[in-house]
Amino acid sequence: MTKTMREVMEDARLLVRENVVGAPPGKQLPPLFMIARRDGLGGEIVVARWEDNQERALMITALRERVRRDASAYAVVTEAWMIRRDAGTDTTAERPSRAPDRVEVVTIVAGDDTGTSVAVLRMVRDERGACVDLVADEEAESAGAPEGALTGWLVPERTVH
Repeated sequence: MTKTMREVMEDARLLVRENVVGAPPGKQLPPLFMIARRDGLGGEIVVARWEDNQERALMITALRERVRRDASAYAVVTEAWMIRRDAGTDTTAERPSRAPDRVEVVTIVAGDDTGTSVAVLRMVRDERGACVDLVADEEAESAGAPEGALTGWLVPERTVH
């Protein structure tokens, strides 16, 4: 039986919780690509590492083509810094990693042929810096999945007649 976006999203949430909560301070979760096979024979997790933007683009292109060829659903899991700003605020020059009010999150982008969904999990750290909990950021999640390199990999292209 093939998995849906919702099922892969739930698998990704469990994987993140098992590998982030309780991890020692300084331990980072590498970018992960979860691929549910279209033939229903399981799936795979690809741990992605890159040195620069060129390697990142190459990895994403290769995985996107693999997903389009073989998958019923996929998820991409990454750690990130997030900042909140009022709507209409120009943030093009602002780097979340350097903002004093940044928040550390894990993002999950999941997709299948019906669309793309996003989960944003805020990391809660103790006084030693260890992650002790993950809290869903409902405000960030309600904004939906942004258009980008990680979204819409399985949504059929629409042609205009």
